[in-house]
Amino acid sequence: MGELLESMRERFEARLTSAHLKLEMKIESSFRCSIDSNALEHILFNLIDNAAKYATGSEPAMVSIETATQ
Repeated sequence: MGELLESMRERFEARLTSAHLKLEMKIESSFRCSIDSNALEHILFNLIDNAAKYATGSEPAMVSIETATQ
């Protein structure tokens, strides 16, 4: 999961930078799962895009993506 999310980082950061927001990623390196990577990227980018549109000027000016296992 860490490698997958890291591969998306540049695209997410580019979108957030245009809205003066920063990206924070807290990724558990040993986290493994079976997932449709294209669907995950689409879902996360939609959330990032919404933050860029509607959270400009927020404090803190940051979007955080975090993985966790239970």
